[in-house]
Amino acid sequence: PQEKESIYDPACGSGGMLLEAVHYVNSSGGDERTLKLYGQENFLFTIN
Repeated sequence: PQEKESIYDPACGSGGMLLEAVHYVNSSGGDERTLKLYGQENFLFTIN
């Protein structure tokens, strides 16, 4: 991902993919605050 992009994870669970996107942009010298992150989880008990 790059700065200012929207990222959607339809099965986000613990949000690991979204967090990795933030870390990637940050480590590439970008501003992670410009990302638009969206996560959805259908199963209430995905995380213990």
